[in-house]
Amino acid sequence: MSHRWETFSQKTVEQMAHNIFGESAGVGWVNSSFLSSEHEFATDGTVRLSLPAGFSLYFGRKIICLMHTDRWYRFLTNQESHAAFLQTSTSVAKTTGAEEILIAHDDDLLMNLYYDGKGYEDFKQEAIRMWGAPDLEMSHIYSEEEMDNMPKNRGHYSVVKITN
Repeated sequence: MSHRWETFSQKTVEQMAHNIFGESAGVGWVNSSFLSSEHEFATDGTVRLSLPAGFSLYFGRKIICLMHTDRWYRFLTNQESHAAFLQTSTSVAKTTGAEEILIAHDDDLLMNLYYDGKGYEDFKQEAIRMWGAPDLEMSHIYSEEEMDNMPKNRGHYSVVKITN
């Protein structure tokens, strides 16, 4: 998802986590080889933070990637996992000013765009180039049979519009 911030501030992310996860929401900085998370962002243009409930936030100059420890299969087939991820993603999107989010499995090619400083539209275009049009409906919980019948020769993803 895109974001509206000119620069990175861990304090801003901590406030966002507090608003989404509650008072005890801890934000952990993952790469301690820099002086601070702000120094890492100033040097590399990216920073990775751990959030509560199994989430990680990758903050780049033009985009934020939200990851979760649950496997993609579980996200698509488990109501609780699905709802938690969508609710958190939507909350982050509203906080960052994103108008839509691309929800896809963890993919190295898409993450390379993040590390290259690309924006949200670049992510969408690359997903279309690699996999074709979005083919998942995020309001649907998929059965094991539906998962087994999905074509294996492509990535499956969705684009979700954010409404305020």
